[in-house]
Amino acid sequence: MSARDEQAAAVAESPQRTPFEARLEEYLGRPVVRRSCCGSERALADIAVGLRDEVARLRTALAESQARADRLAAQVAGVDRLLADVQPWADAADRTAGLKAKPAGLSAEDWNERYPVGTRVHAYPRTRDDAPLRTRTCSRAWTLGHGSAVVMVEGHSAGILLTHVDPVEAGDVS
Repeated sequence: MSARDEQAAAVAESPQRTPFEARLEEYLGRPVVRRSCCGSERALADIAVGLRDEVARLRTALAESQARADRLAAQVAGVDRLLADVQPWADAADRTAGLKAKPAGLSAEDWNERYPVGTRVHAYPRTRDDAPLRTRTCSRAWTLGHGSAVVMVEGHSAGILLTHVDPVEAGDVS
């Protein structure tokens, strides 16, 4: 056994060990040798104060982090509740999205290629359940800003949706 080991063993068995020295030895995994030079105990005390302050700072930071995590968890729970409230509307919007994509029927360009201005038509200005207006087109068809195609007819002052206009075939007398 070396002289240093003998000194460490003697210090370890010494009743003058402080609780700090015991904890420090436990942390380091080896005995702490107390030197008899001036200021060593003061240096250990300074280290102890520094460690105590650092532990206090870390505990405060941990408490602040936990409080921040708790606030975030509460916000997430609130958003989850809100999502549960609006989910039925989101599902309904998903189901109807395809219905609004494009109006049924011919496009204005296709109508204009097939039917010139003056074509005889049966027009239904309001609904197809109403009696038809037997008339002629008086304009080319065009597309409105929201995507619906319309055409003007004689006897009506507004464009009528192409889905509400039926061309009359040459042999149709109705």
